[in-house]
Amino acid sequence: MTRSKLPRRFAVLGIAVGLTFAALYWYDYTYNPFHFPTWEKAPPNYSAPPVYQFLEKLMFTLCPGLLLQIFTIHTGTLVTLTMWAFAVLVNGPIYYCAGLILARLMKVVARREKPGTEGT
Repeated sequence: MTRSKLPRRFAVLGIAVGLTFAALYWYDYTYNPFHFPTWEKAPPNYSAPPVYQFLEKLMFTLCPGLLLQIFTIHTGTLVTLTMWAFAVLVNGPIYYCAGLILARLMKVVARREKPGTEGT
C-alpha cells in the first residue's frame, strides 16, 4: 500500500499561506504602504478599496485560525503577533485534513474508473 504525500504537501502549503499573509499583514501594519487614513482621520463615509477588502476576506478564508483574533482585539502588538503565529501553526493541521479528504476522494474516483475493481 502506498501512502499519499498529498496531505503533507497540503500542510506545508497551509503553513506557507499563513506565513505569507502574516508577512503581508506585518508590512501593511508597520509601513502603511497604501496611505490609508487612520480611524480618527477617515471621513464618515470612507471605506477601503474593493481589492483591499477582497484580500482581507481572502485572508480569513485561507487562514481560518485568524478568527481567533476576535478575542485579542486592541490588546497590543505582541499579542497580535502571537495570535498570528498560532494561526499559522493551526493552518497546517487544517490543510492536512483537507489534503486527507482530497486524497481519499481521488482514490475513490480512481477506483471507480478502473473496470473490474468494484467491491474492493
